Amino acid sequence: MKNTFLKRCRKRTSFIKLFGKAMIPVILITAVFGAMLLAVTEFFIYRDAHDQFMLNRQEICSNIRSRDIDAMGCERLMRITDHNLGLNGYDVSIKEYSLTDSYGSSEGAAFAVLLDENGDVVASSREKFWLMVKFDAEEKYKDFYSCDLDIPETEELRNELERISEDKENIQSIKVNSLYVNKETLRMVPHEVTVGFQKYADDGNKLINEEQKDMIINFEGEGYELIEVKGTSMMSKNTDEPYPRASVAHYIGTDSGLFDGLLEKYRSKANMSTAYFSSENVGTFVNEDYSVDSLKIDGKDYCLITVCRIDGWTSQIRSLYLRAVLLFFAFAAVIAALLCWRKDMFNRSMYAFEDYQRDLTNSLAHDIKTPLMAIGGYAENLLDGKLSEEEQRNYLSSIISSVKYTDDIILNTLELNTLESRSGGKKEEFGLRKVFEKAFEKYMPILEENGIKLSFEGDSQVCADKAAVEKIIENLVSNAVKYTEKGGSIKAISGKKRISLVNTVSGKIDVSKLRQPFVKGDSSRNGMRGSGLGLAIADKAAAHIGGKLSLSCTDKEFTAELKL
Repeated sequence: MKNTFLKRCRKRTSFIKLFGKAMIPVILITAVFGAMLLAVTEFFIYRDAHDQFMLNRQEICSNIRSRDIDAMGCERLMRITDHNLGLNGYDVSIKEYSLTDSYGSSEGAAFAVLLDENGDVVASSREKFWLMVKFDAEEKYKDFYSCDLDIPETEELRNELERISEDKENIQSIKVNSLYVNKETLRMVPHEVTVGFQKYADDGNKLINEEQKDMIINFEGEGYELIEVKGTSMMSKNTDEPYPRASVAHYIGTDSGLFDGLLEKYRSKANMSTAYFSSENVGTFVNEDYSVDSLKIDGKDYCLITVCRIDGWTSQIRSLYLRAVLLFFAFAAVIAALLCWRKDMFNRSMYAFEDYQRDLTNSLAHDIKTPLMAIGGYAENLLDGKLSEEEQRNYLSSIISSVKYTDDIILNTLELNTLESRSGGKKEEFGLRKVFEKAFEKYMPILEENGIKLSFEGDSQVCADKAAVEKIIENLVSNAVKYTEKGGSIKAISGKKRISLVNTVSGKIDVSKLRQPFVKGDSSRNGMRGSGLGLAIADKAAAHIGGKLSLSCTDKEFTAELKL
């Protein structure tokens, strides 16, 4: 018995509490989704990176094998190694066009080095300043001359390039007017050089900033000669520009610090007779592919080592990942909110029904208790035996009246419950005037006794459930008779789409809750007792036939209107 009571009196909850509980699984599901998405993203990034690396590595080896060049000439092929290995969209610490033009990750690296049989470096992708130089028209090809960037003489040039490269919107300009060259090793060091930049507006048309700086670099080295650059065109030998000609290729290559670290790590893996490839994870979201290839150049054995370390957690990938997780979380939260809203609406209707049942039971018990107490008191007086015959008849009459009142309450309550579940009845055509007259017929003695004036207006024909309409009119008439003061008036109006019942009152009544069971108007009832069920039954019956009952009250008139 106790458990049943607890089940019926369960604790009520609100939308906020429901949503708060629902967010716990939403957060857990989002965490699982985030972990799975992270794993899938990492897999596809590294698979894509591996495929690109293998293609670029094969291209480098093929270029070296297919060209009639010496070991030093291989460095000219590797001048773009870092660019080839700098996989688009991933963080690879390479230097392309400028010393600071990298993807921004300290974890990424692109690297290529050619070692001889003694393990010495003969060509590499270490960062260099490349210049195309052609000395006369008879030269078939222009040569690429390189300058190491970590020598003391080029420190100022490097620092200046780093400074102007901090803003990615700057367009660098480098002009070499003279340089030191070594034709045997294809090395050079700029002598007179102008470094600058231009910066344009977003539309690319308006120049908003410009800067230039002239620098002179003094250098002494064995085998180097100082030459003056007289032309920049490399395309045609028929141009009027004199020789030698030079034009900047660009600053590219693996960062010196990264190169030295990777060289130290992979030098021991050099193998002149075996080629192999390997891949390993070297950190969170960081993967490293490297290959070792044996090559023959001029009949001598060399080893080419290429490395590409990919940091998949780029700013773009990170942004897309966070957006995907947040969108999933928002979508899951919206679904949870909708489900909680649906549950809350169901709970609200259930709570309202529970309140309705409780109020109905309490009101029914209260209204039945009063006549039962009166019956008990009258019965005790009758049993006392000291009453006169007339008093006994009055007491018995009161008992019968109280029993009838109690019976009416019970019958009306049963009628109200029946209307809750009853389906629509059969429609038929009938006149409203006759229904009104029949309803008022039994109240005529009361109306005459209290001097209440009754009038009818209209006589419309309607097609509806006649029994339900009669029930509505009967309850509206009963209510009007009970609450009309002596000497007042009642008017019944029959229209095509609506019927109205208007009666005079002594004061304004709050009609907001009069359609609820056991809710009564004011305390002034002309001495007649009402159960408070009449208007509730009329409202349910109106809904039963698809109509609507509306109530209104002024200081002088109470109006009940039924829209059919």
